Amino acid sequence: MLVHAFALSSRRLVVIKPHLVILSEFSHAIGNRKASNGIGSQGLQRMNDIATVDLSKILDRPKLSGLQVLILCLCALVIVLDGFDAQAMGYVAPALIRTFDVPRSELGPVFSAGLFGLFIGSLVISPVADRLGRKIAVLGAVVLFGVCSLMTATAGTLNEVLIWRFVTGLGLGGAIPTTLTMVSDFSPRRLRAALAMLVALANTVGSSVGAFLSGVLIPVFGWPSVFLVGGVLPLILAAVLLIFLPESPRWLLLRPGSRARLVPIVRKLNPEVVLAENTAFSMSETPLPGVPMRHLFAEGRTLTTLLIWCAFVVGYLDLYFMTSWLPTLITSAGKSLQQGVAAPALLQIGGLIGGVSLARLVDRYGSRMLCVTFAGCALSIVVTGAVSGDVALLLASVFCAGFFLISSLVGSVGYTAAYYPTAIRSTGVGWGMGVGRVGAIIGPLVAGALIALDWTTPALFYAAGAVTLIGAVATLLMPRGRAAERMAFHAAE
Repeated sequence: MLVHAFALSSRRLVVIKPHLVILSEFSHAIGNRKASNGIGSQGLQRMNDIATVDLSKILDRPKLSGLQVLILCLCALVIVLDGFDAQAMGYVAPALIRTFDVPRSELGPVFSAGLFGLFIGSLVISPVADRLGRKIAVLGAVVLFGVCSLMTATAGTLNEVLIWRFVTGLGLGGAIPTTLTMVSDFSPRRLRAALAMLVALANTVGSSVGAFLSGVLIPVFGWPSVFLVGGVLPLILAAVLLIFLPESPRWLLLRPGSRARLVPIVRKLNPEVVLAENTAFSMSETPLPGVPMRHLFAEGRTLTTLLIWCAFVVGYLDLYFMTSWLPTLITSAGKSLQQGVAAPALLQIGGLIGGVSLARLVDRYGSRMLCVTFAGCALSIVVTGAVSGDVALLLASVFCAGFFLISSLVGSVGYTAAYYPTAIRSTGVGWGMGVGRVGAIIGPLVAGALIALDWTTPALFYAAGAVTLIGAVATLLMPRGRAAERMAFHAAE
């Protein structure tokens, strides 16, 4: 089974057809005549007596199919468990200090090992999804962080915890970009960024559920119980994914010999479509040979790739600065411990509401909406520093900061998934998030250094707000929403 490339009206169509390779150029007039006469409501058209189904039209139907809904639910569950496991160290840290009788400073390398694993996992596993398939990458990542979470529960020393948290981080870092790429591949184009954003927000749900469960489990069963739950549930989910999660049809269409695997998926996406024995499948994208990372900087994508990375670095820097230091900065300003603990919770709640509220706007306005969210985040962070003496205003500004900050991060994920073509989509999302983890690492470190230099609490927030404006400028310079998709697509051609 081989791949055909048809050039039609200045656009390429990838067509899967057994035993032939046909390269033909159609004039613009012929292309227009076929476009007007050959495409039906099911995305069915004819080319030289070959019945051809346009896969994009199947996926872009006005109503989501049952299979698309199932994919969204399964991928959301992966992200929930990823959020649970990613934050597990924070839940068990006090218990680990008591168990191993170590000072709090000894946990610093353990937290850093997990972050470094996330960084490496995003960079290494995401290209696997572009080369070997979305399903195998998602399954591999879920099994990896599930098994390693179970092994963490058996650790007898803090060094063993550190090692297992690093390896767990590899799986966690690979799970998010590959899963969100699967969501994007199955999504209609009009909802591609929005659905990726909404599924990404499941990470916040997992973190919140994990905090609640840890509070119940640790007093009764001890700290290993958190990692046992964080290991068993992913392995159960992996078995479900193995049975019910199909491969991405967009990815399959770019691979020779995949028609037999595509047919049942297309029938589930649209049971009404008629598929004959000689039916071929088409899509307005082409394979990109070679190493996926190279194509992030090829065919006019270099500037946008760097701007995407900048946005992720700024977003992660702000998020980890706020979550790591917000309680300490609030209590050091004379506020109660309860108020200090409430602030990160409000940050997450604001982010959840913001992400849900703004998802469709990111799909509609693309990078311009991200510019607004980064600017709103910068203003909210500055206001947080300015009103640190007033508890009500402080908590309100923290909520607003979360609303815009987490919307900026998940919006960047949605934009990135929509921008890159299928052949390098997972690599684009994974490397964006992976490079962004640099901000997660340096944000708390820089804040700690500035505190050591006697910077005041307001000054720290003013500095963080100024850095956030860099993200606003970066997103302002990006191509807009669907215009960006068209640019990436034509570059791929």
